[in-house]
Amino acid sequence: MIKYTLNCKNGHQFDSWFSDSESFEKLRKKGHLECAICSSKEVEKSLMAPRITSDSCLLYTSPSPR
Repeated sequence: MIKYTLNCKNGHQFDSWFSDSESFEKLRKKGHLECAICSSKEVEKSLMAPRITSDSCLLYTSPSPR
C-alpha cells in the first residue's frame, strides 16, 4: 500500500491510499478519483519527498524469545 497526498484543480489537498502507483494511474485515467472536498475529478499527486534515514536513526529490537 502507498499513501499519496493529492491536489485538485481548486487547490484542495487530501490523502488517499492505493495498492501501488499503477493503481493510482489507472483510476485517474478512468476518472474514478475525485477531490474529497469539492468533488473535482481533476486530481494529481503532490510532490513527494523520500524519507531518508541514517544508521544512527535506526532502532534495533531483539527478537522475542520462543
